[in-house]
Amino acid sequence: VSEKAPEGPAHLLVVDDNEANRDMLSRRLEQRGYRVTKADGGREALAHLLPSAMGVEPIGLPIDLVLLDVMMPDISGLEVLATVRESLSASELPVIMATARSDSEEIAGALTLGANDYVTKPLDFVVVLARVEAQLTVKRAVEEAHRLNRELNTAQEQIARLADSASTAVNDVSAWATAMAAQVAQSIGVSALGVWFLEGDGVRGVCAVGESPSVDELVAASQTSGGLVRAGDIVLPVAGLTGLLLGGVTLPDLERPLSDG
Repeated sequence: VSEKAPEGPAHLLVVDDNEANRDMLSRRLEQRGYRVTKADGGREALAHLLPSAMGVEPIGLPIDLVLLDVMMPDISGLEVLATVRESLSASELPVIMATARSDSEEIAGALTLGANDYVTKPLDFVVVLARVEAQLTVKRAVEEAHRLNRELNTAQEQIARLADSASTAVNDVSAWATAMAAQVAQSIGVSALGVWFLEGDGVRGVCAVGESPSVDELVAASQTSGGLVRAGDIVLPVAGLTGLLLGGVTLPDLERPLSDG
């Protein structure tokens, strides 16, 4: 049994030592569009469900649901169920037991061992079909929930990586500002830019090119659309998303007006 079954009709395993019962049920399920594999006893059933544990190669396609007779001569249905539940949960592999109509202890034992549901003999195919479809619906819902959970985990891991990247950038502002200043300087055709941050009551040069602006000069630059023109250079303000003044940029006087952009 694989974690994810291939696309297409559900694959059912019908386990019954009575050949006539096994063939009739399999044929009617196939007429309803299911893929059906038959097993004539518990040993063959385990070979399909737990091939590695039985020391055999995987046989055919993964099984989505088992219809399992309780009374079988080699290995009983209850023994098969107990063995299967050691490896596969009820949500991973639904098992519907076929039991005698009057044996309440048998039914209780099957449910205690992890059977998802049961049908009584002689089998009413309408009831069998309804219970098969109900269990497959639950199985598909669980698989979809697991898929969405995996996607959520992947998204959370990506967010964590982005956060780590952002944290690194924040912690290495000098390197980021130096690289940014070089790119901007090249794009506007000047030799270099100075990048300055307000820090406490003063100004710190992150990319200290030229003369440091004072706090008052940065404030004045933020109040002028074209920046503050000094002797030989221009001071442009740098503000955060909220408009809070963070610092400024100094660049050589280009002898032409600067736009707001």
